Amino acid sequence: LPLKGFEEAPVLCYPNQATFHPLRYLRGLAGSIRESGSLIFADSAATSVEELPEDGVRVSTENGGVIEAGSAVVATNSPINDRFQLHTKMSPYRTYAIA
Repeated sequence: LPLKGFEEAPVLCYPNQATFHPLRYLRGLAGSIRESGSLIFADSAATSVEELPEDGVRVSTENGGVIEAGSAVVATNSPINDRFQLHTKMSPYRTYAIA
């Protein structure tokens, strides 16, 4: 293990695992989103996501804003759109890696 003080510690090694740089990934993702004409909203905590009768979704925000769109991505560790059906079945696991 290449960590000072733990060189002789027992470890598990999983060879050929994929790695990526999260900030580079997010930069590319944000660029693709903007290039497609879509929008990214920062500092806008979503409180609900509801499907509209016609195509699309309505996202309500903590500060009272409303965003209507063709689709929305809920990219959280704990879902906000399905608090009881999925959230109560999720296990609170965390994963860590040292590289």
